[in-house]
Amino acid sequence: MNMTRASWIQLASLWGAAVLVLVTAGWLLLLGGFFGSPLLSAPVPFILVGVAYALGSATRPASRLTESHGTRVLWAFLVGLVGLAGTFFLFAAFDAAGIDHVPWLVIILLGLPYPLVAGILATPWAFRAGALVLTAALIVLGVWLPASRDKPASTGERFAEMVHDVFVPHKAKQLRLDFGD
Repeated sequence: MNMTRASWIQLASLWGAAVLVLVTAGWLLLLGGFFGSPLLSAPVPFILVGVAYALGSATRPASRLTESHGTRVLWAFLVGLVGLAGTFFLFAAFDAAGIDHVPWLVIILLGLPYPLVAGILATPWAFRAGALVLTAALIVLGVWLPASRDKPASTGERFAEMVHDVFVPHKAKQLRLDFGD
């Protein structure tokens, strides 16, 4: 398998696998945020890193980082964890912009950060350049779009709030009812 073909297969399979993992195990992130327990959210990054490692093993020629076991582990952690941060950023941008969520479109787009990170780490320079340009354009769009719609919370504030709710343990909020006149 040549380098370019392996890169295309790696990027497409990472995107599909990320979407599949987010659909099947992503609900743990929601539960972790809802209950304020990072332990519920803990399996998701490990699943993403494990899937990235398996796909990196299957497409070794796509990147110099996937050729040996040690660097493949580093590559899998970068793809899995930076991709997860990108997923949070995209979701925060959609939320801050007040875009009505079209479920299948959002699910497909939330898997996009994983092949973008892998594309930045790919060996062919054309993949790296394309992934860098697309990543920069999406970040600018994700910051600009909510600001252009006069929403009270920016993408950065929503991103920080989401990450805090999911990964920082906190006590459950007590519901206080006031029946006074």
